[in-house]
Formats: sequence, C-alpha cells, structure tokens
Amino acid sequence: MVCNFKHRLAVDNNSEISRMMDRCKTLARSAKIRRPIRQLDYPDLKDLIPPRETADELVKGYLRTFESVYRILHVPTFQQEYLQFWNSPQSASQSFVVRLLLVMAIGTCFYQRPDSSIAPRTTAAPWIYAAQEWLGAPSEKSRVNIAAVQVHCLLLLARQNCAIDGDLAWISAGSLLRVAMYVGLHRDPQYLPKMPVFQAELRRRLWATILEILLQSSMDAGGSPLVSLDDYDCEPPSNINDQDMSPDESTAVPYVTDGFTNTSVQIALINSFPIRLQIAKALNDICSEPSYDEVLRLSSELIAIHRDNSHHLFNTAHPSQGGATQPSVFQVQSVSILINRFLLALHHPFAVKAKTDPKYYFSRKICMDAALHILSPYNRTDNEEDDANSTANSNTNTRPHGNDFECLKLHAGGLIRGSIIYAQFAISLELIYQLQEDRPAFFPSNTFPLPSPSSSATQTWRRELHAATQNYMRLTMRRIQMGETNVKGYTFSSCILAQIKAMEAGAPEVNAYIMEAAKEAVDQCHTWLKERVKLQGGSEVEMKDDEGNSLNPYNNNNIYGDGGGNSDNESQRIEWVDLDSQFLLDIPDSWIFPAWPSGNL
Repeated sequence: MVCNFKHRLAVDNNSEISRMMDRCKTLARSAKIRRPIRQLDYPDLKDLIPPRETADELVKGYLRTFESVYRILHVPTFQQEYLQFWNSPQSASQSFVVRLLLVMAIGTCFYQRPDSSIAPRTTAAPWIYAAQEWLGAPSEKSRVNIAAVQVHCLLLLARQNCAIDGDLAWISAGSLLRVAMYVGLHRDPQYLPKMPVFQAELRRRLWATILEILLQSSMDAGGSPLVSLDDYDCEPPSNINDQDMSPDESTAVPYVTDGFTNTSVQIALINSFPIRLQIAKALNDICSEPSYDEVLRLSSELIAIHRDNSHHLFNTAHPSQGGATQPSVFQVQSVSILINRFLLALHHPFAVKAKTDPKYYFSRKICMDAALHILSPYNRTDNEEDDANSTANSNTNTRPHGNDFECLKLHAGGLIRGSIIYAQFAISLELIYQLQEDRPAFFPSNTFPLPSPSSSATQTWRRELHAATQNYMRLTMRRIQMGETNVKGYTFSSCILAQIKAMEAGAPEVNAYIMEAAKEAVDQCHTWLKERVKLQGGSEVEMKDDEGNSLNPYNNNNIYGDGGGNSDNESQRIEWVDLDSQFLLDIPDSWIFPAWPSGNL
C-alpha cells in the first residue's frame, strides 16, 4: 500500500499532498540558498577561527568522539600546537590551521551550549570550503605529505557528518587513497628507511583510518572499495595510548598493553576489515551476486569477529594505564553502525524472500537484529555482547557527554543517515509482514483479525520494533527542525506507521489512513521548513533565485493553493527524480534497496 504511495502522488499532481510537497520543495530551495556559499579566495585562514571559548568546546567535541574511533591525530601533539596557536597565532603553519578548522567543523555536531549561531550546516561550511581550497591549491606537490593526508581524512569526515557534499565522499576517497600510497602509507614502516616508533605508529594509524573511510564510502555509493588486501602490507597499529609515545623521544619504545587504550577501537575495526571488504566487494560486484551459502559464510565470520572484539573491548580485567577502562557510549554506537550496516545490506535481499520461502528466515532474523543494533544499540538483549554493552551503558550514561551520538544523528549525512534510514525501512517492512502473518488466511483481508496467537516473546519483540519506529519519527522531526530539508523521509515513515496502526486495528480502509497521515506529515513539514526560512531571514512569498525569478509557485493564502492553470505546469508537478536527491536519502535507491518489494504492502 505505502509502496504505491509514490506512484499515486506522481499521477495525481493536483492533489493537496502534491501541492504541499511543491511548497515544501520551494521552502527547501529558499533555505539552501541562504546557507554559506563557497568563496573563491580566503586571504587569511586564521580569520576564520572563532573566539577561543567557542574553539575550545568544538575541539573537545571532536577529540572525545571521532578521534577516539578514527585515529588521525596524535592528541598530545595537536593539543600542544593548539596552545601555541593561541599564544602566537601568526607563527602557526597553514596546515595546522586547516586541521584546526576541520576539527572544529566536526565538533559543531556536538556543540551543546545554548548558542543558536553554532550549527554544522552554517558554521562549518566556510571552514570546510576553505580546507578544500587549500588542499586543491596550485602548489599541489607541497601538499603530498602526512599533514595533507590528515587534512584529507578530516575533510571527508567533516563533509559527511556536517552534511556538506558528503554524498560525493567515495569520489574524494579515491584521491585520498592515491595520495596515501604516494607517500608510502600502504607499506609497513619496517620495509621503509628506519624511522622513530612514533612516526611508524602514526603511519599505521593513518592507513587504518584510510581503509575504513574507503570501505564505508564504497558502501554509501554502491561502488568498488578501490583497494584489495594485496595492495598493502601495512600492519595494524599497536595498542598504545597517545601519552605513551612522543615525537621528541625518537629512540623510546612505547608501552604496549592488553588493556583498553586510545587505539583499541581502531584495532577492533581493522581486525574485521578483511571480511567486511569481502562483503563490500560481493555486494557491489556488477557481474554477479553472492549465493546464499556465501552470504551465510560471510555473515558468520563477521559476527564471530565482532563478538571477539566486543569481549576484548569490554574486558575490564585488563585496564589500561590511560584512564578509561572500556569504550565510551559514542565508541560503542559508532562500532555498532559500522559493523551492522554490512550485515543488514548482506541479508536484506534474502530477508525479503523469507516471506514466501522459510529457508531464508535466518536472514530475516539477522536483518532485524542488525537494524535494531543500528537504531537502538543499548536496548538489545538477545545476543552475547549485550551484557557487556549494558555494563558500558551503566558506566557511561552518567558522563556529561553521553548523548554525543544522538547529537551526531541530528546533523550527519553519509553513512550515519543512510544506515539509519535503511534500518528503519527494514523494521517497518518487518512489522507489516508480522501483521500480515497474524491475519488468518481464510478470512477476508478487511475483516477484524482474530486475537493473535503470538507468544509474549513475539509481542515484546514487536513492541521493540514499534519503539524503534517511534524513535526514528522523532529523529526525522528534529533533523528538519535543525536544518534538514528532507521531508520525504518523515512523510514516508508517517505513512508506514499509519498503515501499521490501521492493520493492527483491523481498519477496513487502510488507504484512507495512509493518505491522511501523508497530509498531516506534509503539513507539519511545511510548518517546520517555513520556521527555518524565517530564522534565516527569508520569507515564503518573496523567494528569488540567482536570476531574480520567483521560486514560489503559489501566491495565495490557501495552504494548498488552488492549483490554477495547466496541471502539467512544471512548477506544479512533483518531479520524483529531483525530489529523491532533494528530500529522500542522497543515496542510490537501486543499490540500497535492490530487493524492496513492489507488491501491495
């Protein structure tokens, strides 16, 4: 039913919902043209640095989150350079200033002070554009070094998580790979001229980060990972805390521990890289598709490695000397989404087939486990690592920044938003399937269903799916309020939820519930977008494009407009190809949902 909703609106361009979608599209354009634009020249990058109090908070936000997962900087060295910058700004190198701008750009996602002027899509945009200009300046050869690789890694993370051209990360990741290989990061330091242990470990960390960025961007784009295991021999980084190694001690041997360190999460990710690389290659192979036996083999290997990594990360019997004894909430949730998105993508095509072929029921179960781990990693209680996760949750929820990942979900594009949407659609589909299965086949579909024979465990499972759906609805609402121009995600999810509730109530006309939910959702999105444009200093009725042409197809006070004129007028039609890029996912539907059912759901 909902699967036909898109077609219904495309055919009926004069419907109230279609006209309101047009108005939302107009408001979205108005909001976007008021965002900071790319400048051609930045005379002095230091002029972009905000006051120190703000900069301190933004830097802290990055260091406690992304730097604990993607190891790009040596934190003590960066902090020392940061203090030197404020003592003598003019003596700071250009490369450090660019790194600082990108660190702060990522930190805007976690800025929690009551300052409405700090927001990723506006505050971070000039910093990201300046870094892009610096990295691609004419004297390119002088930027082929370790510092430039760090800038490139930070730039890709900033673009994705501040939702600024993040959907093109796979293209830029290819350039990052070639620069990294040019400076020899793909070779293990033992095969290069002798260097200090500090430099060797920094190179290993950077290479592991580059591999992770390449792999995740290939999943986002549905393209080749661009690298194979035969292309490099660089070893994983050592389990060393940052404070245990220094660039000033060239002959010192760092303290390596079995406990939890600043690098433990990165080591856990690189341990699962080979099997995840196989999965990405199998999913994105344009010549063949993996067999079900191959899918089962790949997923079982990934689950086993992930389980071993989880046990090691949460093994409090071997605390490190660095202070923290186990991962933070942000680290756990990051690893969860980086791993479980592979299981979800791998099993989803077969999970859909489970509706008609019980042979694939295992895939259906794996999909739901993975989807719920992506959406609610601390609410899961049905596999072995959850006890450890629960322990971490109890220990870290009292920390002042326990909601960093929730803040990230409000702003991030790329893999964060794409994985969450994918997981939610899979959960919605599962709820509909369960309701269809509960309905006795020998009763007409429009009769009130008999009480379900489902067990209490099944009901608990269904409540968990419902809770995840409600949480996703709140997330999409807050994303729009925070500056997102995507309204189709919220609208489609509202329709899905309406269909589920109608089926649970045994309503004879489910379509009516869906259309009413769509109308209410689009109305609400229109209100949020209008408020956003007003906050940016714009108005709904006098929006112009760069050539002075009006962007508003309606000039009356009726919220839906009267439709007047030719119904085929381009300004009054919903162009779904354009809307997919403007409002939906910014990720290719054909790659992410290859097995999305086309039947009457």
